[in-house]
Amino acid sequence: MKKSLRSIISDSLQTKQQRIGRYYMLTAGLILIAVLCVSPTMADPNQTITLNPIGDHTSGEKINITGTTPIEKCKQIGVEIIPKSLWDSVCTFAKEGTGRVVFNPVAITAENIHPTGINLVRFNADGTQSQQNFDIPKNHVLVTGPVVKNGQKDKTWNVVVEKGDDGKPLSPGTYHVNIWDATNQKENSDNPLPNGWDIANQKIYPSTPRVNIWDPANQKDVQYADLIIK
Repeated sequence: MKKSLRSIISDSLQTKQQRIGRYYMLTAGLILIAVLCVSPTMADPNQTITLNPIGDHTSGEKINITGTTPIEKCKQIGVEIIPKSLWDSVCTFAKEGTGRVVFNPVAITAENIHPTGINLVRFNADGTQSQQNFDIPKNHVLVTGPVVKNGQKDKTWNVVVEKGDDGKPLSPGTYHVNIWDATNQKENSDNPLPNGWDIANQKIYPSTPRVNIWDPANQKDVQYADLIIK
């Protein structure tokens, strides 16, 4: 039975609408796939730094600490080496509060004209602060090294450690190592341990010209490692 002209036109419009619908569904699917594939690379909040095994070293030996990073804007890497016993004490003290701690030099006062040591300040949940005095560690290193593009997907970095802050080789022992994006790190000659740490969340707040070191924009991931000096 022959279809009427109206029926033919109706069927034609319906077919066209179905094709348009399938086209939009296909386009939306392709866009979704592109977003899923590209987004982690473009804005991954977990972008971090990888560290190659450090190994054991002999006192006085040059130590090459190397790794890679996918962080596009990272220009330099910070490396801090701290005696493991001191780091363990810092962590224990920090976890009694919010986990946030920072070292501050001991202030000169009328009663204490020649202060010694350095104060570890802890930020408590109730808004108060607590502090504990430590000896300034003799075996401590705070250095930075450049990040280099070498044509690979991730950029590489290399930090060479030869001596501690006091100009002497690291003594035999076990050390804790912090590694972070130090692109905006500010040198602080008045404080040998100038960074802030959030021990609870494994974050570091590098020394900065910002008024507030705990500014969220100053927060960086930090990688941990152990170093044994024989």
